[in-house]
Amino acid sequence: MSHVLLLLSPRYPFSRSLARAIELARKNNASLVAVAVIPDSQVAALATTLSDVGFVGEKLSGDVVDHVRAELEGLAKEQLRSVHQQATAAGIPVVTHVVAAELFEAAEQMISRYAVQTVVVAIPARPWFEKLWGRGRTLDWVEELGCPVETVEEERS
Repeated sequence: MSHVLLLLSPRYPFSRSLARAIELARKNNASLVAVAVIPDSQVAALATTLSDVGFVGEKLSGDVVDHVRAELEGLAKEQLRSVHQQATAAGIPVVTHVVAAELFEAAEQMISRYAVQTVVVAIPARPWFEKLWGRGRTLDWVEELGCPVETVEEERS
């Protein structure tokens, strides 16, 4: 059976990307593999920001990293429960995973594990001026995956 891979971040909404992934799964008679990705770089950046703002010491800073990671994992599990409910309600078989890796690495892991037909990536909406004068693409590595990749901009929450 083929699969549609949905890559999400626990920090961003996912309604449009989920709708697109369900649509593709239904169209291609595929199941859905939903993955909440928690990049270590994001955890470290959030923890550093919180530590700098709070002027905390090195020991407490390590606790902040652990807390941020746990918080993101909790959000990811909650997000995937919602994805599972919505996909099941639409009659789409679904498998969910929480992966602590960078986005590209998570995509590679799931593509090698499942017969992925298409990848849908939820990304935060970019401001109009970035779309006008910025780069044309938001992800640089899409050609390296070996299957079609769709990015779906989600509204910021």
